[in-house]
Amino acid sequence: MLKLIKEDEKRILDLDAEEGSAMRLMATTLGHLLEIGASQEKQDKVLAQMKSGDYAWLVGWFDYYFGSLYEIRTTNQELYDECVSGSEIIHQMNKRRRIYA
Repeated sequence: MLKLIKEDEKRILDLDAEEGSAMRLMATTLGHLLEIGASQEKQDKVLAQMKSGDYAWLVGWFDYYFGSLYEIRTTNQELYDECVSGSEIIHQMNKRRRIYA
């Protein structure tokens, strides 16, 4: 379901591609975390968050952490809406945590 393409320097997350899956998305996440030197604890936390729901939730967490690097695309409007909704919930949830923490 996941295909990563580079258009100029912009990365596209294509949810319609046959190659890849949720596992590929988590592997990409882990690669980014290793690249920035995230601790094992942080890696485990991020992957646990991604696995705590369905595919749209996983994509939402990916967007939360790496949305500035990727544009999410799909021709499946229902899936796109679910991913956007999950991402918005995650962003609001974490915004509140920052305010009240």
